[in-house]
Amino acid sequence: TEMLDVPGPVETPPNGEIQSRYPTGEVKAVGLMVDGLREGAWVWYFQSGQVWARGSYSNGCKQGRWTFWHENDQKDSEGEYEAGRKIGPWTYWHSNGKLDSRGSYVDSQEEGPWTSWYEDGTQEEDGFYTAGKRVGTWEFWTPDGCCRREEFGEGNDREAALDQESTAVRRDGPEPI
Repeated sequence: TEMLDVPGPVETPPNGEIQSRYPTGEVKAVGLMVDGLREGAWVWYFQSGQVWARGSYSNGCKQGRWTFWHENDQKDSEGEYEAGRKIGPWTYWHSNGKLDSRGSYVDSQEEGPWTSWYEDGTQEEDGFYTAGKRVGTWEFWTPDGCCRREEFGEGNDREAALDQESTAVRRDGPEPI
């Protein structure tokens, strides 16, 4: 469970600057609560104390630019939220600092061109999404550079399986609560 350090008398719902703590006492998050909802700038931390995420809330929903980090202090991902939904361009990085994937969202679904890379920086896949589904011609590369093309669209049996693989490749990772 999440423990909150709220200054002054405990209010229901909580208001004011708060610190959320891990059960072992380390600071998990620092931010403002208004009528029990997260509001304004928040910073989230790994249990180690490294910054995990930095962004803002509006009426309890993520809003504006958010940046996430790997625990080794390398950037993990960065992009925009609108009313708690991913929008616009997002970029993801591997924990070694090299690009992982890049593309855009509309209403938290992949939309338009997306490209992914292996941890060594070589290209892994390239294609288009429409409403979160792969469409058209996608190119896939093996780590040794061999390429294949595959068509996606209505009735393609492999679409669901490859979308699951793609989710694993573009590790959104656990996001702060």
